[in-house]
Amino acid sequence: MVNHTSEVINTMDILLTCIKDAEISFRNFVMLDDTSALESYEYQIECINSTMGSLYQLIVSDPFQKKYIDTLYAKVNLKQVMFRTLLDEHRVANTFKDGFIHDQLLQGSRLTEEIRKLGFRMQTHENEKLAKTNEFKTISKTLKIVHFSTFIIALLLVIYSMIVFNNVSKSKLHYREQLEEGIEKLKIANNDLINLRSSEKFAASGRIARAIAHEVRNPLTSISLAAEQMAEVVKSADEKTLLQIITRNAYRINDLVSELLNSTKFSQLDLSRQSLNTVVENALDLARDRIDLNSIKVIKNISPNPCFVEVDSEKMKTAVLNIVVNAVEAMEPGKGIMEVTTFRKNEKCLVVIKDNGIGMNDSSLSRIFEPYFTQKENGNGLGLTLTQNIILNHRGTITVESKPGKGTLFTISLKEAVN
Repeated sequence: MVNHTSEVINTMDILLTCIKDAEISFRNFVMLDDTSALESYEYQIECINSTMGSLYQLIVSDPFQKKYIDTLYAKVNLKQVMFRTLLDEHRVANTFKDGFIHDQLLQGSRLTEEIRKLGFRMQTHENEKLAKTNEFKTISKTLKIVHFSTFIIALLLVIYSMIVFNNVSKSKLHYREQLEEGIEKLKIANNDLINLRSSEKFAASGRIARAIAHEVRNPLTSISLAAEQMAEVVKSADEKTLLQIITRNAYRINDLVSELLNSTKFSQLDLSRQSLNTVVENALDLARDRIDLNSIKVIKNISPNPCFVEVDSEKMKTAVLNIVVNAVEAMEPGKGIMEVTTFRKNEKCLVVIKDNGIGMNDSSLSRIFEPYFTQKENGNGLGLTLTQNIILNHRGTITVESKPGKGTLFTISLKEAVN
């Protein structure tokens, strides 16, 4: 308030000075016919206009001063009109009429005096406002003490709050860490349970396969021997053809039983230290023709830092290849996108194969590794069974995520080889 009042008073001083100097410059021009005085006059007119604008902005919110500023503005404009009238007459007649100039200068002096009185009245009002500020000094000192005391109390409360908040945050952080640790343990336990169930299911499938093989191969051997002996004694061409059909299908049944046994039993592994990146790249190379034939786009996110595993490279390559082939066959030619990613996590080497194929529902997803379960027209249903066998034989895990119409995601996890 003090700064504002002082600025109003100073602006009024500048305005009155500019008006006085403008009149002096104009009188010099009139009395001495000195055109150089007009430059000073024009400068003072600019000063008057700019100062009036500043003054109006300063006191426009003061109702008391507002009525004065409007009157002052009108008188200052009238003063400038008188100046311009005299200048216009001089420009036309190239001189001033003595009687007219005397009257105009006299009116101008009276108008200047009115402007000066009005300005002093406005300054007096501002000085009165300035004087009132002294009444607030005592209150201000008291408020400063209250503000300072309040600030100290608030500062102490903030410090106390920070200490309490810090302790609470530490407790929450500790609790959160325990909770996350517990969740992680539950995830690990759940994965172990899933893997255990997969192993048990796989072992059960193996037992069933061996039982079926035993029960099928015994009578199948007898059928084959009988057909071979009969082929030696029969002479009819039709009978020989029928016996050849029996023998050929007996061999076919025997091959199917062998495939079932091979896909559901643990086999001897020829382990060696291999980069998982290399295994994946080799499998993709084997599937290159099929990928190109179906115009499948392959996005490879191969880890720049190879993760090494102890695997039977040929068998592991077969496992990855089976998944890649399934992904290719599940996607629409020309629109398929397969994303292959390798990375390291928690001392595990992982490969993720994702496609945008037809996907599977929950029922199919739960049976995906069962022998002879397939959704393909020409599939035998043993490819993924063999893949699971190979992964489990390497003490790894394989998981599947899929939604109808949204594709399928296979994740293979193997223990990282120790250097």
